[in-house]
Amino acid sequence: MISYDHTMIERDSLSDQSPFDAFKAKCSENGLLSKPEELREEDLCDGINDDVVLLRFLRARKCDVEEAYKMFSAVCITRTRDRHCTFYDNVDVKAYNETRKMYPHWAGRRDKFGQPVCYLDIEAITSKSLATHRQTSASLKVLEMNIPKSISIGSLRPYAIFDNAVRFVLPLCSAVPNRPNPHKPITKAVYVVDISSITLKQVWDMRNWIKNTSGLLADAYPEIVDKILIIGAPSYMPTIWDWVKGWIDPVTASKIRYLKPTEVLTTLTTLIEMADIPKKYGGELTWECGMLPDLDPAIKELLNGMEYPVGPVKWIEGERAERIVVAVGSVDGKKRVERLATTASSHQPEPLLVDKAEDATVGDEKHELTVEIGMEGAKESPVLA
Repeated sequence: MISYDHTMIERDSLSDQSPFDAFKAKCSENGLLSKPEELREEDLCDGINDDVVLLRFLRARKCDVEEAYKMFSAVCITRTRDRHCTFYDNVDVKAYNETRKMYPHWAGRRDKFGQPVCYLDIEAITSKSLATHRQTSASLKVLEMNIPKSISIGSLRPYAIFDNAVRFVLPLCSAVPNRPNPHKPITKAVYVVDISSITLKQVWDMRNWIKNTSGLLADAYPEIVDKILIIGAPSYMPTIWDWVKGWIDPVTASKIRYLKPTEVLTTLTTLIEMADIPKKYGGELTWECGMLPDLDPAIKELLNGMEYPVGPVKWIEGERAERIVVAVGSVDGKKRVERLATTASSHQPEPLLVDKAEDATVGDEKHELTVEIGMEGAKESPVLA
């Protein structure tokens, strides 16, 4: 469990406790900080109920302790009832990889602040791929996971994808020592979404996917999105936006930035090194959407040259407090538990509620992106923050 440093917390009038103190105490009193029974003794609670998770939920409710508690307790109840951790440990590896391609997925690279950069090409989400997803969900072998019969396996699959982000990817990026502000954990990711192939019919076909994904991010994984950069918006984007803005959470919508073709590379290079930008968008990285993460040199060194596997990955703690990477899931109906790499210790940076490092600066410069797509709520010049 990650320890917490109170020195950067603003005090409120609640018994002279900080909002975080009060929130954590309330969660503890109600049993929400205990290790879930589904986890093994060696499993780490990163991304489940550690301090970083509590901080995200508190931020999502603007430091309102009661509202943050309601939100977090609801997620804990759902996670336990639907056996999310068990599903993550046992999900079919091929099915997991199929689902991964339909959601923003990590390229194995980070931005200049150390945040993971995830990509999604919207051409992967069609009426055919959505139908295939439903069919494979119905035929999945779930071993003996004791998942309630009322719970759709299809509904659990996206949880596994985002669980991988919060339970493995974000803690991994936090563990990289040579990055800006190494004292603070990485809690968010940058999403780059390519919609150059989108059609009005496709938007309509994926309306439920859009609603469900937005709701999942807002309710179960709040505050993990730093920004969403949209590439390839067509001329009829205002029509699409008129539909989409009613389907997505307002907080998520506020993080969307539409890039003109001439702005793509200049914007990406303010945030990401050329070596870490895919060639498709003008960079030097030989990587495309759907491929497994191509780990950057610093992460490869941290993981002793590990190649990223197909399927879910998690952290466990070794006998000497070292952090061990374990590939889980099931292959051909057989459960997989494969140790892949070991890092020095289980130490993670301590989360800070007042996070001055989140100012959008690269070096000494602040970068702005002009957006003029001609749609309500997006015609502005937001600072990339």
